[in-house]
Amino acid sequence: MFATAITVLDHFLRGYYWPESIYGILQSGPLRAIEHGAWVIFEDIVLYFYIKNSRALLMEFSKVSTQLNYNYENIEALVKIKTNDLIEANKTILDQQATLVQTAKFSALGEMAGGIAHEINNPLTIIMSVTQVTQNKLNGGTLTTEDMKLSLQKIEKTLHRINKTVKGLKNFSRNGENEMELAQLNRIISDTVELCENRAKMIGVKLTVECPDGIEIKCQPTQISQIILNLVGNGMDAVEKLEERWVNIKVSVEDNLARIRVVDSGQGWV
Repeated sequence: MFATAITVLDHFLRGYYWPESIYGILQSGPLRAIEHGAWVIFEDIVLYFYIKNSRALLMEFSKVSTQLNYNYENIEALVKIKTNDLIEANKTILDQQATLVQTAKFSALGEMAGGIAHEINNPLTIIMSVTQVTQNKLNGGTLTTEDMKLSLQKIEKTLHRINKTVKGLKNFSRNGENEMELAQLNRIISDTVELCENRAKMIGVKLTVECPDGIEIKCQPTQISQIILNLVGNGMDAVEKLEERWVNIKVSVEDNLARIRVVDSGQGWV
């Protein structure tokens, strides 16, 4: 208001004493000064309401901006919490899956337990028998170098058979969290067949394998072994009461991919 008063006073004084400097004319009356003063007041009023509205808008914008920042921080914190929850949940699921895989493995081994026990017990009986015969010959003074050589060969062969079975059990039972590795497919199948071969003999199932040598695959061997063991076990269950009983594991290579098929003599789904 002070500036407006100075402006109006300036118009009155200069319009009276020196009108040419402000109006561009030689003579002027007080009405012209009043008119200019009125326009200045009008501009003040317009500017006042404009500034008032602008301040209100700025205040509103500031409130909205503050609320948005607050919401953003809350959302960001909530996202972090939910992300951590998802990570923990995913870890729990993975742990449960690993436990289920191990349970499935031991369940499959449980079904083969009788055959595996028989597979180990027979060689032990052979070793005990060979040892007893050798001991009797030694006590009787009839043990020759050739007898000793043959006995050691039989024991070595039988121990190799037990070692092969135990190795298959160890490879199958180990934790499946190992990284992918390059493995010989025929070795995986051979170790797996060792675990169920005796059961196949006991129930009269002919178990055959057709796998070319030299096939290498990048995999987790225990998982491949478990799948094959489960399929072979299902196949033997399906044909156990049939007249024609056989299960065949056949491997073929197509487009640089190894295809493993387990086929049995059953009739399929009826």
